[in-house]
Amino acid sequence: GGCVECFLCLFESSVLRRLPPAMSIPPPSAVPPNSKPIGPCVWYVPGSNAPRGQEHQTYTLPMLSLRADLEFHVSTGFVKVFARFYNSAPHPVSGMFALPIKGTVTDASVQMKSGRLLETMVIARDEANKFVEERGGGKEKPQDEPTMPDMGPTDQMVPDLFRLPVPGIPAGEEFSVTVNYIEPLQFINGNYNFFLPLRFPPNFFPQGVSIGNVINIFATINSITPNIKFQSNSHNLHVLQQEQLHLRLQAQPMNMQTNESVDFHLSYFMPSEYILGGLLVQPPNPYSADRRGSFVMFVTPPTRPMGFFPRNIVFILDRSGSMGGQPFQEATGAIATALQNLRQGDRFTIVSFDDQQTYFSQQLVDASPQAANNALNWVQQHQPRALTDIKTPLLWALDLLNRQPKQAQNGSAVMNFVVLLTDGCVDNERDICNAAMQKAGDTRVLTFGIGKYCNWFFLRMLALATRGFNENVVYAHDIGAKITQLMNMASAPVLTDVGLGINVPNCELYPSPIPDLFVGAPLTIAGKFEGQFPPSVTLQGKLCNGQQFTQEVRPAHSQLVPVEKVFLKQRLDMLTSRQWLEDSKKIEQEIVQISTENSFPTPYTTMVAYETTVEKKAEQERKDGDTGETKPDEGDKVEQKQELPPQDSKGKHTAAKAAAVMVGGAFLVGAAVYTFGDPAATLANASSLVGGIGDFFGGGIGAIGNLGNCCGSLVECFSCGSCGDCGDLFGNCGCGGCGELLDGAGSCLSETFNCCGGACGSAFEACSSSVQDIFSSCDCGVCDGCKDLLGNCSGVGEICSTICSPIGSCIGAVGGAIGSICGDLIGTIGDCVGSCDCGALCGSVGGLCSSVGDCAGSVCGSLGDCVGSCDCGSITDILGDICDVLD
Repeated sequence: GGCVECFLCLFESSVLRRLPPAMSIPPPSAVPPNSKPIGPCVWYVPGSNAPRGQEHQTYTLPMLSLRADLEFHVSTGFVKVFARFYNSAPHPVSGMFALPIKGTVTDASVQMKSGRLLETMVIARDEANKFVEERGGGKEKPQDEPTMPDMGPTDQMVPDLFRLPVPGIPAGEEFSVTVNYIEPLQFINGNYNFFLPLRFPPNFFPQGVSIGNVINIFATINSITPNIKFQSNSHNLHVLQQEQLHLRLQAQPMNMQTNESVDFHLSYFMPSEYILGGLLVQPPNPYSADRRGSFVMFVTPPTRPMGFFPRNIVFILDRSGSMGGQPFQEATGAIATALQNLRQGDRFTIVSFDDQQTYFSQQLVDASPQAANNALNWVQQHQPRALTDIKTPLLWALDLLNRQPKQAQNGSAVMNFVVLLTDGCVDNERDICNAAMQKAGDTRVLTFGIGKYCNWFFLRMLALATRGFNENVVYAHDIGAKITQLMNMASAPVLTDVGLGINVPNCELYPSPIPDLFVGAPLTIAGKFEGQFPPSVTLQGKLCNGQQFTQEVRPAHSQLVPVEKVFLKQRLDMLTSRQWLEDSKKIEQEIVQISTENSFPTPYTTMVAYETTVEKKAEQERKDGDTGETKPDEGDKVEQKQELPPQDSKGKHTAAKAAAVMVGGAFLVGAAVYTFGDPAATLANASSLVGGIGDFFGGGIGAIGNLGNCCGSLVECFSCGSCGDCGDLFGNCGCGGCGELLDGAGSCLSETFNCCGGACGSAFEACSSSVQDIFSSCDCGVCDGCKDLLGNCSGVGEICSTICSPIGSCIGAVGGAIGSICGDLIGTIGDCVGSCDCGALCGSVGGLCSSVGDCAGSVCGSLGDCVGSCDCGSITDILGDICDVLD
């Protein structure tokens, strides 16, 4: 019927009623410090409701049940997760629902048993900020109800993690969370793979109930070829329905009686010995502003290579200071694997860069085990340091490859690759991209971004424009596997210079140009068209033996596959990359329109949650008529999704409609979208990998975690990996020595900038005797998670916000300013500050560093890592080797 949860009505009647009574529901579980969500959960911090000393401990509420409905359309997954939780705490809580996923959430809702309802919508960013500012306060909350701070724009952008604040959950309240998201599937070893994180802590479910009774998973696979092969490494799969191109499965734990849950895995493939193209067409959506039709072509590679292209590969490895430690180790380990997998006939070299370049060889080297070992030893000898210059090594690599013969001695076409690995974001990225596009020729650029400060869209555009591909990670433990996967994708090209012969007016292709087809990377080619779609299109390209390939593909119509939504992410990613490069207001408006129509967050739009009630929502729907939303109990019937007017039509969420039904406040939602990077953080060599809880829940839930161990928090904040006795330094987080530390840093930096003043004119007139004064105009946010990582340690938090962000970002920015004003940083500035006694920075800490050399191993070393591996001598690194005082 009309209830919000009715898709579970039958499920509840048959399964959930077997759950034990409420008395068997466990109390909230404490979350270990610096933990990360590993499955759907609701975390909260009790604040003043907790006993003394536990105010900042993080807890997770117990879960009653979970159902996942999965729909796979060749290479894209559509996922609905419905989870029921219970507040077993003896007081109201304001929590944060977290879902660690690779996909993009399109909508989410929370319903309380009392009838309260949280709904989400995606609207333009400026409209969202105004909407939340005007209505964020909502109704007045009881004094004993914890408040939920609004999530700032930076806090929203944590890739691979969706977060939805859930304020004011009464004690003893049952509530449900529904999330819908779209996820492109990983193609590994010839199989499409999907993973759903379903690991939970002990005592997370009602006592005495097995996982098989509380977690239910259903999957539907729609393909373009028959004979779907499927398997799971985690669950038993039972076939519920099987047709030629359609498969319906139910997943159950391998041990039905177990109380432990594992991540769900499903893989499938459509075996073929040949290149196979499948084409689906969808007529125009009458409710969309875009009145063009849509089509999508899936190009599946053969299971085994049809031959091999000889390859010329230039690896470009970022070794700037922020790459130090695990990122560099993981990256070099993955390059070692790639070198070992080179084939006879391949050639390679490596260039390692910071603000300068070093070369393994300035000519390409024939691949061999000995050459690979020599290259790996060479890489390990060039450890991270200094700043970031991407342009010089990239253009050098393209010039080198452009000089190479186009054919091997056996007549085979040679493929040129540049593999760029970086964690940086620099100011001249548009210049880099344009210059690379002009020079690239036949070279494919594969880009790999590390950390949250990368400009994802620069790297994506660089790859897209050269027919390459792109991968990004934000967690250190993912680096090695992802780089290896990227290299495996490029290991066996099947079809190059791919094109599509299609005779329709105003055809718009995504992506454009079309990438090459690899054994490890199937293609999804999509587009929009006007008029009548032709009876066939021609897939064309070049095989490894140099021969031309053509295949005529006839279109099909499917009531099962939502064609336009299958390539939605691909389309928006390409448009966002183009907008970044061209700075086009028209493209930005197109992005906003597509994003809001399809409820798909982008950097130009924001997901906003607002509070209403079931009754208010039903009343609004009656006024609107049919909103086109799929009813919950029909969530697994894709046909109805297509036949009903979608949410991007007359039922589209708008700020005005939300305001009409709101009964409480509104707040921003942490949708996992990528950003345009942070050049200031890169200049500061700030570590860009996502760390502990502060990175996840920074602006959304206040102080998270029991961070009484300040040393661990400081290590996380400063990314130093080495911290002396922090307890001695900061006491109980009060830090009485803050003034001395700031004065010392200010004194040294003031002296540095003052002595530069004569040579650089008025560039540093704003500099004064303290760090805060020097950098008062900077709003860089380099260590944006520091304060949250340190919980309620206000003294230490102030150190982070006062030292880490200003020194980290602003020294880098000032260094850039010095460069432009003074010309030669090393010459002019170096001479200028040669007499500066930077040792005062350490001396003022009050004996913590007995000498300049001791700084690196103690607190100054920690501070140094945050601002660019500063061992007090690293101040010179940050300013581009301005002075050489502390050699």
